[in-house]
Amino acid sequence: MNKKAEITAVPESNFARENGLIIGGFLIYILFAVAFFLYNDLYQYASFRIYKLPYFVIFAILVGFKAIYFALSNRVRHGYYLDREKIVPDLRQNWLNMKVAFAIFMPLLGISLIMSIFGSIKTLFPMVNPFSLDMPIMELDRALHFGFHPWELTHAIFGSGFATEVIDYIYQIWFFVLLVFTVWMVASHKLGRVRTRF
Repeated sequence: MNKKAEITAVPESNFARENGLIIGGFLIYILFAVAFFLYNDLYQYASFRIYKLPYFVIFAILVGFKAIYFALSNRVRHGYYLDREKIVPDLRQNWLNMKVAFAIFMPLLGISLIMSIFGSIKTLFPMVNPFSLDMPIMELDRALHFGFHPWELTHAIFGSGFATEVIDYIYQIWFFVLLVFTVWMVASHKLGRVRTRF
């Protein structure tokens, strides 16, 4: 076996193992969810819908930004936007092949499915085990805020409906950041173990 073959053999095995771990994680999660629905006789409330649109839209936007960055960095470093001799092999190796397409779209579909399952399980918890700690936690929350409920403090400072909406939008920003970062990690198929852990 020559040196070149040895170098390519390791990434192939890493690729299969890392993506196998991701698929295995998805399957275990789905099996436990199905067991939860069947054991509690709640399968009629199960949601196995794939929320594909947000993830794939963000993926398309990130690919667009990557292409623009690639072209501009070539312009700055080499004086041209795209090298026609290098761009096609680079696309084939890093993006336009079945292995990479599987490594990117399989987690995007899996995460979308798991988010749907997670949402349905979360809303069903009160039917399985009512939240008996709601009142004690509420009282602890009030004690932490010097005898006031947090909503009383925010309403005293930001009393208008508009201010409440602004706070709500600010709170939801982290969902968008999480969504973008998740898609970025999924699309970074060369990160290996870091991507698999994420």
